[in-house]
Amino acid sequence: MLEMDYLVTDGALRKASVEYLYRSLKKTVSSCGGSAEKGENDGRCYFFARVQKEKATIFSSMLADKMADVIAVNFKYDFFKRHIRVGGLKPLEYELLLSALISADIDEDKRYVKSKLCGPPYALDGLFNFRMKPLGEKWREIVGYIPAYFAAEQLKQFVSYIVSEKKRGRVYVMGSRVYDVNYNLLNKAFLTGEGEGRIIREVILSGFCEVELSSPIPERDEYYLKEFFGEKIFFGKGYFG
Repeated sequence: MLEMDYLVTDGALRKASVEYLYRSLKKTVSSCGGSAEKGENDGRCYFFARVQKEKATIFSSMLADKMADVIAVNFKYDFFKRHIRVGGLKPLEYELLLSALISADIDEDKRYVKSKLCGPPYALDGLFNFRMKPLGEKWREIVGYIPAYFAAEQLKQFVSYIVSEKKRGRVYVMGSRVYDVNYNLLNKAFLTGEGEGRIIREVILSGFCEVELSSPIPERDEYYLKEFFGEKIFFGKGYFG
């Protein structure tokens, strides 16, 4: 049986990249009759997958989408974290600001990333540094527009505006997990760290315009969901026990 190999590497300090790929794609790899692994070698972290060649087109498309997530979310988050310094916000509010800035044009960024991918094999840091320089320049321009002080009310207005521009439909929150309409688990927030407010960060990053709560959630997440989504929050039967 003919098989196709895929190798994705990144710097040793960017383990979240390959961990995200592994978590997101291991079931797909299995359904494509293959196997997947993650690890470190020669100062690099890696994700490796082998799939049946007849399923390679399907897997290649899904891999490209997840690699685009890594660059459009994780790389962008790290860039903004280094360059954006604002006063007036609590630590979680600062993280929500970064999430909103990432979400604002995530679809555009992902399309650009996919157009520049070449491989396999793929070296994510190398691709970004040498084939996607205009993307970094775009992010630097965005940094230049961020004021030095950001009040909580300004954050509410900004994130609410970003949400109002989204057309992607409804996302579903069940316990600590967030799903799309096809019951796919959404996990972009993993690419921005495992801190507090994971649910609200996930909802913002995933770019949906409506939220349905199917169970009670942490008070902090619910507060900001109500702040940013307002009348676009819906409550399923499970929310009321």
